[in-house]
Amino acid sequence: MSRLEHLAETIKLSRLLGVPEGRLALLSELDHTTLRAMRERLGDTFLDDTRPLLQRAVKASRLLPIALIAKVGQRVFGPVLCAHMASLMEPTRAVEIALRMPDEFLADVSAILEPRRAEALIRAIPAARVVAAARILAARGDHVTLARFVGFLPDATIRAVIEAVPSDEALLRTAFFLESKSALDRLVGLVPPDRLRGVVALVASAGAELWTEALSLMTHVGERWQGHIGDLTAAQGEAALGQMLDTTHRLELWPQVIPLIAAMSEPSQRRLLALDAVRTPGVVRAIVRAADRVAAWPRLMPIVLHMEEDLRRHVAAEIEALGPGVFERILPLRSMLEAAPTRVLPALAAIALHLSDAMRAELEATLRAHPV
Repeated sequence: MSRLEHLAETIKLSRLLGVPEGRLALLSELDHTTLRAMRERLGDTFLDDTRPLLQRAVKASRLLPIALIAKVGQRVFGPVLCAHMASLMEPTRAVEIALRMPDEFLADVSAILEPRRAEALIRAIPAARVVAAARILAARGDHVTLARFVGFLPDATIRAVIEAVPSDEALLRTAFFLESKSALDRLVGLVPPDRLRGVVALVASAGAELWTEALSLMTHVGERWQGHIGDLTAAQGEAALGQMLDTTHRLELWPQVIPLIAAMSEPSQRRLLALDAVRTPGVVRAIVRAADRVAAWPRLMPIVLHMEEDLRRHVAAEIEALGPGVFERILPLRSMLEAAPTRVLPALAAIALHLSDAMRAELEATLRAHPV
């Protein structure tokens, strides 16, 4: 279970239920996919229970002029009923009604509307109206609603929203709440390079405040963006890298962050690995045990080449502490060595220098048993 995804789903569920996050502590053992399914089912309940009544209201509305429907919707029905009725309307007519409503009211409706049930409507809304509503939602700090619509909007509209919402913090917090983390690569690709650097600089200057959201972004994008954003972070200096490591260790995110570090350039890796924070009690142990737990050795071992000798010694000690048989887990050799033989074998040699005779003999035996 990803702690970051679990946190995001907990916040979204607490918002739906209108209760503080602390009231949902009993759900802490559920994985984030279960929480999402629960939230979506709860969100569907109202519409499922009232569908016959809403369908009759939608049918009756066909007899009324568009302008009158918009006025009644705003002044009588309110945003909740309007949102649910919109998902049952013919999209073209729903758009015509929406265009007669004020931006503030459209923002209110957006906070209730379920995008899965209104995809055609969302795609048909003119970009200018989407941008206007997005500005209002961003000003309210409603990043959850902004995130819910990213996967349903055309690229051109998303670019327009990014340009219209100048807050880098709003952009980062919206990314944290994306319904589909696979959409992150698409979103990041639509962010202008200067804006992306601005987001990284903001995180670095904000202390510990935004690192949860930042690490959610950095660990869910693809390898290309991981390396790029990781290098942007390293360029912010030691303080930024130290904050990244502190948050990673505090939230126990090493299984997600090891691939992030592996994707960074060699100079960035060296800068990070030279930090005193890496050598603090428990950090090397947490890294090694995370690699063992989630089979991340192919990502971790090449990083060893960029470690200073004292840090390699710590890594070797923690590997040895895992006990006999560890090299059978470290070395699924054919897949690992064929992927990066020029980095893995020298890394193993560097580690072997700091192993006991018994563990060095075990490593040699494992290498002989798995010829490439």
